Amino acid sequence: MLRNRSIFVLLSLLIIWPALARSGPVVAYDLAPGVTATLGSDGVLAVMEAGAQPDVPRLVSAWDWPTGGRTRQPGAVFTAVAREGDPGGHRGFSPDADDDGDGLTDEDPLDGVDNDGDGRLDEDHAAISHRMGAWSQARGPIRRRVETYHWSWPQLETLVAARFHQTGAGALAPLRLRLTDHAPWRQLDQVCLGDDVPETGPLFLAPPSAAGATPRWLGVVVLDHGGPRDRTQRIRTDAHELQIPLRDGEVAVAVASGVTRLQVIDDLAAAARLFHGMTDPVTGRHVGWLPSAVRPRVPADRLPAAEILADGPGRFELRLAVSADQVRRFDPDLFRLADRDLGVPRELVWQPAAATARDLGWPDAPGAACDPYAVLEALGTGMLRYRFAGSAPDAPDGQPPTLTAVLADGRTAALPLTLAAPDTGTTRAASGMLRLSPRLLSTFPNPFRVQTRVRFEVPTTAGEAYVWDGEGPPPFEPRQRLPFAAGGAPVSVRIYSVEGKEVATLFAQHVGPGIYEAAWDGRDRIGRTVASGAYICKLQIENASVTKQLIFVR
Repeated sequence: MLRNRSIFVLLSLLIIWPALARSGPVVAYDLAPGVTATLGSDGVLAVMEAGAQPDVPRLVSAWDWPTGGRTRQPGAVFTAVAREGDPGGHRGFSPDADDDGDGLTDEDPLDGVDNDGDGRLDEDHAAISHRMGAWSQARGPIRRRVETYHWSWPQLETLVAARFHQTGAGALAPLRLRLTDHAPWRQLDQVCLGDDVPETGPLFLAPPSAAGATPRWLGVVVLDHGGPRDRTQRIRTDAHELQIPLRDGEVAVAVASGVTRLQVIDDLAAAARLFHGMTDPVTGRHVGWLPSAVRPRVPADRLPAAEILADGPGRFELRLAVSADQVRRFDPDLFRLADRDLGVPRELVWQPAAATARDLGWPDAPGAACDPYAVLEALGTGMLRYRFAGSAPDAPDGQPPTLTAVLADGRTAALPLTLAAPDTGTTRAASGMLRLSPRLLSTFPNPFRVQTRVRFEVPTTAGEAYVWDGEGPPPFEPRQRLPFAAGGAPVSVRIYSVEGKEVATLFAQHVGPGIYEAAWDGRDRIGRTVASGAYICKLQIENASVTKQLIFVR
């Protein structure tokens, strides 16, 4: 398969109804070698490693029936399997999308019921995906239906999507997603999915549990719960449980699991694009749940050259020399040389051409959860540097060294690699980091309830502006006056969420050296009071920046 992934943990998405006997699966999906997803005739969708025990789920979703009255007795269960293009299930831009020729499409869902009253069952439903499993049951006046979707396209085969639907009288019980073997849910902003992803509902990540046997991230995106809602319709988060209200009796979600968070975020973005579908440029007809084209292989001339060099005892650095038109969004945690994984870097550095380098602690730096390359503003020509702990790897015997890398979207690439000897003297010092001094930015009070004052300085000399963490003298004269000491420089102070989304701009002017002040009262750009929590205050002077964390308490 296209993605270099394997699933070693059990992921289960369970819809639990009492008093139903377990039986064989309705449909089974192969997500990866050794990993199977099954929809049971009891309405349970489970994703697990081959041989895993099905009663040890990582993720459980419960959607309980109301108690009392006729709803206590279970109704007959309907199950079916379909694939896109089956008779009665044409959809999309197919000329047969109106299967029964009545001028309507998809008006009779696959549930064993004559929904359109024409005397026929399921003759004009939407058979979504390469394999779709359907489950439905009625209890008294309430009918519930579950559909699960899986695609065999390489960029989608690790995803499972599910739609939950209820009709008839009765309370709309929320869908509950409960974790049993992960760290608590962490909500990310929709901006994490990228500018090219249509607006969708919230997304959540669950980092691996510290006590877990394998380091796998878990992700869920709510696909049709966007837009403003009153408080009763909000998704509620309680550490290890999400409660997702149904919107007009329906909600759709997608679940992804991966060894790194960038993998999971990219999978959730793919699910959002998939749910949004496509529009026929000729007829203007829009159809959801349609996948985009398979991503092409990366041409060799768009891959950067790589170099690994030892940087003293117990540490080494991977460097990628990137030109403006080359790819750079590699997953920092998945570089591999022969049989050795380089591991997780402790720091990412972007050194633009003829500009000050910017660094980012990894993987826990504030704002890095979405896209570390966006946080580093890694654009144009420059060098990406990944700093690792441990001994530098050796070249495979008798083979030219090649570095295997994985892009954030799952594509793999083989980068030409040079292995260098340990740096010494001046060379080692040159591999240090030149950073804007944290003394240039301060806030008080912090934490704050009403307002915090932001004090920042535009320096005059290099010694005031920068700090150097290399092993040797800094590559500048501390008393040297900076170019903008006379003519000024573009300076901004902005507030960001920890996911990297801009919240407010406090200052943005072209000014000369001096000390300045701004204030933030906890409101965003349109005047709304933000939620309690951590935020990032960023001072930007030309191409250099420094940040401070702010804590706002309502």
